[in-house]
Amino acid sequence: MTTRKDLENLLNYPVSKWPTLKYIDLSNKNITHLPPEVGQWTAATHIYLSSNHLQSLPPEVSQWTAVTYIDLSGNQLQSLPPEVDKWTAAIYIRLDGNQLQSLPPEVRQWTAATHINLSDNQLQSLPPEVGQWTAATDIILSDNQLQSLPPEVRQWTAATHISLSGNQLQNLPPEVGQWTAATHISLSDNQLQNLPPEVGQWTAATYINLSDNQLQSLPPANIINKCREIDYERIPNNKKLVQKKMKIKMQNLEKENKNLKEENLHLKYAYGGKGFQEALNDYDDLVKN
Repeated sequence: MTTRKDLENLLNYPVSKWPTLKYIDLSNKNITHLPPEVGQWTAATHIYLSSNHLQSLPPEVSQWTAVTYIDLSGNQLQSLPPEVDKWTAAIYIRLDGNQLQSLPPEVRQWTAATHINLSDNQLQSLPPEVGQWTAATDIILSDNQLQSLPPEVRQWTAATHISLSGNQLQNLPPEVGQWTAATHISLSDNQLQNLPPEVGQWTAATYINLSDNQLQSLPPANIINKCREIDYERIPNNKKLVQKKMKIKMQNLEKENKNLKEENLHLKYAYGGKGFQEALNDYDDLVKN
């Protein structure tokens, strides 16, 4: 078990000076336990504890009230104590790569966080309190076991990047239509069969990933061109759409090829010393072909 003395040696600071520390990096130090004295990290703004062997956090993490960046990724945390509600100043919260099965309702206090990463855990559901993550621009919940989303996700109106890939989602609530600021939405590798019409409100999206699902119908027409990754061939009765998209793709390729030929022609007569009339005749032949 990691003791206070162990941490003093790792930090090269006696516990009496811990309240003055601003930057604490104890990543990849084989730490298995945090002693109560970590509550004295009261001035720390950056706390890095990634890639250790932590299975739990002591209640004294409630004293980390100044921290803006918390990295606890790559541990073995199975739950979070309610005292995480004191992380009200945290902007970056990384808890990816743990074994979390649920989140306490106290996560509602993470109202300042702009980046929340909970990917690669074992979350089966989200508490309604996640709706309070109203400042978050990046919400990463990929590679969990989520089967549904609470309607409170409608409050993720500031999020520009939302990743829910690698879950077990069978449907989306209509409230996802409020993700109007999202530019990147990843829902790949789920069990989605249909999309609510409200996804048509994702007008800011430039990238939508819907691959490896079980879609039985197409997304709304106004966002279909934003779906960069979607298995059109798997959608029943969709042969005509596949043909149409292939036709458009071929037309774009032909246009690019024509532009390239025009550019090469321009270079040929700009540097080849040929006359204007000859260049004009060749250009007419190009247009005809």
